Amino acid sequence: MKKSQASPRVKASSIMVLLLVCGCQSGTFGHLQHEKVSGDNQTSFCGTLPNVSPRFNVTGVLTSPVNPNSSIFLFIAPNTSFETSLQVLENCSAIIVRPIIEKANFTFDDLPPGDYVAMVPSAVFFAKIQGFPMVQEFNRSNYSLKFNFYGGSQEYSVVSFSIHPSLGR
Repeated sequence: MKKSQASPRVKASSIMVLLLVCGCQSGTFGHLQHEKVSGDNQTSFCGTLPNVSPRFNVTGVLTSPVNPNSSIFLFIAPNTSFETSLQVLENCSAIIVRPIIEKANFTFDDLPPGDYVAMVPSAVFFAKIQGFPMVQEFNRSNYSLKFNFYGGSQEYSVVSFSIHPSLGR
């Protein structure tokens, strides 16, 4: 099976359209650190799961079904901006890979507070109808899960979410 790839011009056009649609401004990549981590090809903004409490289970659903045996990939993001999320997907390794259950459901167990990006490759969507991951928001134990955005490109569909202490409690 031959893997097809979009040309750099198509990729750049897709990202620019997404940035314009989302109201994001171009030229904001300059604040990201692009230093290489020694012995690794990941950039310095790639994160790891800290061993802290409390921990939460995050559930979600895809807006379109995927083919059997598909997976969703979770990344740690240094912030919740669209631009940073794209950089994390391009330069970092997933911290968790989970199966998608019953063609549309997923769960990430035992996550500490932080900012996250989940990604599904667009090629796994059934009948080539691209959907997007959505997470269930919650308020628990003085923490809340906040949905930041969802979107994607020809290559992948993403959702950004954060788990942080609730304000005003």
